[in-house]
Amino acid sequence: MASSLVQEAVWQEELDRLLGNLRRSAKDVANEGKSVNWKRALAAALRSRTTVTNRWLGTALQMGNLHEVSRKVAAWIHQPDATLTKKLS
Repeated sequence: MASSLVQEAVWQEELDRLLGNLRRSAKDVANEGKSVNWKRALAAALRSRTTVTNRWLGTALQMGNLHEVSRKVAAWIHQPDATLTKKLS
């Protein structure tokens, strides 16, 4: 239990950092759609850098259930936006 809380804290810290890179906030997460490009880019970046789960991403980024997140990240990986990718590197 404690290790999963530590993992989630690490994921949240990285999410906050990446949101800052994009000049986005938790308010933006809540107010924008499930499939906007910057959310898909964030999810893909977090997946590539951490052990984050699709379930956690779906909740934290309000992207839907774990299957939707998986589909959206896969689509992003196949057709990334170079500008967003650069901002997240």
